[in-house]
Amino acid sequence: MIGAIAAGNAVVAKPNELAPETSALLSRLFPKDLDQRAITLVEGGVEETTELLTSRWDHIFYTGNGTVGRIVMAAAARHLTLVTLELGGKSPVYVDESADIDTAAKWLAWGKLLNTGQTCVPPDYVLAPPPVVHRLVDALRREITARQVRDAFLARTSSGPIGTQGAHAARGRQELRRSPDPSPRVAAQGARLCNSRHVR
Repeated sequence: MIGAIAAGNAVVAKPNELAPETSALLSRLFPKDLDQRAITLVEGGVEETTELLTSRWDHIFYTGNGTVGRIVMAAAARHLTLVTLELGGKSPVYVDESADIDTAAKWLAWGKLLNTGQTCVPPDYVLAPPPVVHRLVDALRREITARQVRDAFLARTSSGPIGTQGAHAARGRQELRRSPDPSPRVAAQGARLCNSRHVR
């Protein structure tokens, strides 16, 4: 968005409906500090997004999943609108015998759990030769269990609440149940803290 505005374009931004409080805050702040001819924020969900996609745009930039990406692409095709789809992907990490295992674990945990685990480019899985696996798992367990999961405004907090009210935690539990391994090994597991948005 900043790049588009810096290049002299006007922007209509539609934040994710799963973060309504952030969207509401931005809709209050933007008019105070930004030129409304340059940027407009639209709040809402599927209905508002569908309505936006009926309009003729110079360019549509969408970040999200492939299912919605196809909907965006089909809508854009009606007007031959240029589209950029950032649909994620997998980000593997390879840790070999030459690596400093503690440093690798520190940065893996940081990358995966940055922004409470809600970034679009975290390390998704780790590949390592057998001699490294147990040492790396032990180091990751230490890094992850040492994290301070609590109110994000408290000092020395590693992770605050997730923004989707437990949906990511529920998805993680579902993935474990769907594992092809009949008894997937969980190296570090915590409990829900305080409310449905704090998970450790």
